[in-house]
Amino acid sequence: MIVDTSALVAIVTGEPGYERLLDAILVDADPAVPASCLLEAHMVIRSRFPPAMLETLDATVAGLRLRVVPFTEAQSALASAAFDRYGRGRHPARLNFGDCMAYAAAEAEGAPLLFVGEDFSRTDIVAAAQDSASG
Repeated sequence: MIVDTSALVAIVTGEPGYERLLDAILVDADPAVPASCLLEAHMVIRSRFPPAMLETLDATVAGLRLRVVPFTEAQSALASAAFDRYGRGRHPARLNFGDCMAYAAAEAEGAPLLFVGEDFSRTDIVAAAQDSASG
């Protein structure tokens, strides 16, 4: 499975429902996080939480043994196509830059996406958890 920024931040900060996300990762054989989502998670944590939370984020990624997926040229094409189809101003999913990169990673890996929120549920991406859209 591919872990989106929204799911990673929810786990690290203990948002309601984080246990469901954590359980989904723990039972997956090869959970991964795109490098772009890892960067975005660092940015979100830095902007909204005390600096010590960055250590919690890094420890969580290491503890869950999340494989970091590099962003490739092929993913760039997939992300561009995702924006054309589902991007803000084009579709109710309103995918932003980071969302398009997470979508592309899941597509490239042939893996479901673990996320929080409604944006990805309005696309054709396969959700990693049956209720990924709730959060």
